[in-house]
Amino acid sequence: MRKNAKCKLFAYVLVFVLAFSMATISSFAVDWNVNPNLVCWTPYTVTVASGDTVNLQVVPASTTYAAVGFDSAVEAAEAPITWSVPLGSSLVSVDLTTVTGVAITINGVTKYAQQVTVNAATSGFGPASVLASRNANSYTNFSVVVPTSTPVTASNVDVYVMTDFDPYQVADSITVPAANYGYATPLEAIQQLVDPNSVDPTSNLAEVVLGYGDEYVESVSYITTSPDGTFTAEKSYPYRGWQYRVYRNGSMVSDSANIGAAAFLLNSNDEVVWYYNDYMSALTYFAEW
Repeated sequence: MRKNAKCKLFAYVLVFVLAFSMATISSFAVDWNVNPNLVCWTPYTVTVASGDTVNLQVVPASTTYAAVGFDSAVEAAEAPITWSVPLGSSLVSVDLTTVTGVAITINGVTKYAQQVTVNAATSGFGPASVLASRNANSYTNFSVVVPTSTPVTASNVDVYVMTDFDPYQVADSITVPAANYGYATPLEAIQQLVDPNSVDPTSNLAEVVLGYGDEYVESVSYITTSPDGTFTAEKSYPYRGWQYRVYRNGSMVSDSANIGAAAFLLNSNDEVVWYYNDYMSALTYFAEW
């Protein structure tokens, strides 16, 4: 083969490789600088029976955490997302061989999410935290719950329902009954304080309104001595909302920061603190509690 023919052949191959590379690069349409976050597409809290499986899905999101999705199944499947189980690895495990892209609909438009399958162990109950992360600043947590059919209560639990305003509520040494997943939770604890017929602001709350499938606290109404008899602190996303932490043996249980209030497993003698404020203020408040 003559030299110029070899050069032409090399040039054709190079053009093909560059074209293929550009096509591959262009398939990754998500601009992580514009949409730097990850959010759960399947519910934040999911249940799975012992020995069963459940699928979890995540999508990229804007700076305000609005889901935008991937543009193709390939892009979703190959997105650089790491899956792990920082809490409850004895209860569930992530099957990384199942990572794939699946079609979803966002605002009437077909988009794609990255999906993975989680396997539950054949014994045990309680919550696990499954983490999907792109980097230290771009991640989201799922609460994966393995329920129990045998009710588990928590006794001698102290509950604090706090704001930066005048009303606050404290309940000492209450018994928290088993909730939806068969065990006592912080969400069930705050509901034990509700008595709409009470006029005593030191003993009861007037109302606790739950949101998103009864998984978190939307608003709390206090009994007060004001003319209307109540004061309500309600979620004002993304600014203020109700958050909780659990303290055990004098120290904050770090897992309570990553497990939903409807899923966290309370023990007897725990202390539950609910606080109304923005996220960063709440972090400071809980750290100083």
